Amino acid sequence: MCLFDQFWAIGVILLPGVGSWWSRWSLVYFFITIPTFLLMVLHQWVPDSPRWLLKHGKIDEAKKILLEAAKFNRKENFSEDELEKDLQAMAKAMKNGPAEPSVLDIWKDSFDVKIKLFVSHLGWSVYLMLYFGLLLHVRAMGRNYLEVNTVIAGISELIGTFIALYLILHTSKKWFWTSFLNIITSIIAFSAIFVPDSVPPFQRMVIYMATSMLEKMTVSTSLSIFITSNTEIVSKEKKKVCNYSGVTCSRTLVMIAPFIGYCSIFGQLGELRFTMNDN
Repeated sequence: MCLFDQFWAIGVILLPGVGSWWSRWSLVYFFITIPTFLLMVLHQWVPDSPRWLLKHGKIDEAKKILLEAAKFNRKENFSEDELEKDLQAMAKAMKNGPAEPSVLDIWKDSFDVKIKLFVSHLGWSVYLMLYFGLLLHVRAMGRNYLEVNTVIAGISELIGTFIALYLILHTSKKWFWTSFLNIITSIIAFSAIFVPDSVPPFQRMVIYMATSMLEKMTVSTSLSIFITSNTEIVSKEKKKVCNYSGVTCSRTLVMIAPFIGYCSIFGQLGELRFTMNDN
């Protein structure tokens, strides 16, 4: 789960190669969308979850998938009759058991848990905005080195996910160390404003990239921590919907952010127009 973000990083690394084949943005957008249509065709070969099948009373289908999994993993020291009985009992328990919690149910807890959930949702959203902001920030380094800088951004993400994995596996204070790393790299990134004007453009770009990509690395670390460890806040039965709530909140705010920026620019243009008319 922690290393899930690596696929985003790999996509970022491959993006300059994809873009170099076509000179028009519309073509790039078209060809990076094609895999989505392929998934619509290939999804029929992805097996359903045995748990979902049992929940809906499809015991035979669940048993078939589990037998295929057992054969593939060479686990044959079991009785099919016993498996059948176990699956029937599980299906009955799921049918008669309590309903699974909804997204709103995770907020029906103590005040302390609600505060932690609010902070985690807010933090997840902020870091996701920072992620895309820092990725788009690569353009500010100049178009001459855009491809190389984009690959560097992807590599920074890969390193960030491995740092998150290390913190999750080897320390109980992962949130503390993640915050500490973000503070340090943010200070380093802000220190770039003190680069004197006498520094040549290429060296200036290298300094800016190095400082900003350090911050991007720890932002990726934070996102991986949120994805993997956000569920620690709630009880076991609410873990599944907790991450869904965090992802939904962060994605929604990220989609709203460009419209806020557009309205800000639109307002400035309107104010400028009225000022010119008054003059």
